[in-house]
Amino acid sequence: MTPEWQRKDLTLCGIRVSILDRPAATSEKPAILLLHGLVAEGATFRKLIEALPPDRRLIAVDLPGAGYSERPLHADVSFAGMANVIQPAISTLGLHQPILLGHSHGGAVALRLAATHHALLSGLILLCPAHPFSRYEYKLVRFYLSSAGRLFARCLPLIPRPIMLFIFKNMPGGVSRASFNFDDLEPYLHTLRAPGTVPHLLRLLSTWQSDMYLLGGDLQSTPLTTPTLLLWGTRDLIVPLKTASRLAGHIARAKLIPLPGAGHLPNEEYPQECAAAITTWLAEAELHRLTVHGENHRKSPSVRP
Repeated sequence: MTPEWQRKDLTLCGIRVSILDRPAATSEKPAILLLHGLVAEGATFRKLIEALPPDRRLIAVDLPGAGYSERPLHADVSFAGMANVIQPAISTLGLHQPILLGHSHGGAVALRLAATHHALLSGLILLCPAHPFSRYEYKLVRFYLSSAGRLFARCLPLIPRPIMLFIFKNMPGGVSRASFNFDDLEPYLHTLRAPGTVPHLLRLLSTWQSDMYLLGGDLQSTPLTTPTLLLWGTRDLIVPLKTASRLAGHIARAKLIPLPGAGHLPNEEYPQECAAAITTWLAEAELHRLTVHGENHRKSPSVRP
């Protein structure tokens, strides 16, 4: 990581949570909290973050059970449980209405937090998010919860690095950019091979379908009003692009940007393109906020001292 990054440990809901914190050149704009996907950690966002402008504070979280964070045996690993850990992080870090960026499973956690505590956030950025209106990943979840799947999961940390690199480059959708190398793979291996990761992952998958059912019900009954950017790989086979419109239909202010050629890891495959889209969307959101604020100010009656 660049020298500006600082690794810190927080205690949230009784769990030690590790973060990578990059200070901003100015503190005027909302910070961005980044939530990674399964078998990943905050450092897997490094390419994307290095491509983003330095005018915002960026905080990449190692979710419980991943990275350098604690792997408690009896913690609530549901979407709601993870969101309940992220919620106090906002006040602990002194953030005011940050933007939540989530990839894959981290996107589902971000949706859960936005659905429950929308006033805490000023925006959502979702990269190929797992969501209730897809269900394409259910077969994979059911496999890992089977006897054979559990055995396979326990063997995953033993797979040699060259084979693991091949798997990542050819995972559903594929990592189309050949630049993905052993250095890029290292954060994923660090999380996967840390003691306690596989049991944590299997417990998380055991609540997956019920979590999606509850989240889907909430989004159907009360669509999100949080401004949201959806970045989606056109070659994503885990959460296909064709499901994006189903999710966007339950978000009042959603903007969808397909990423041609990208699979399920756009932050690794197309960091520059993702950063450019995010930067443009942030500028548009800021302009909208200032315009609305100005109109509200003009409509308000003058108050004499």
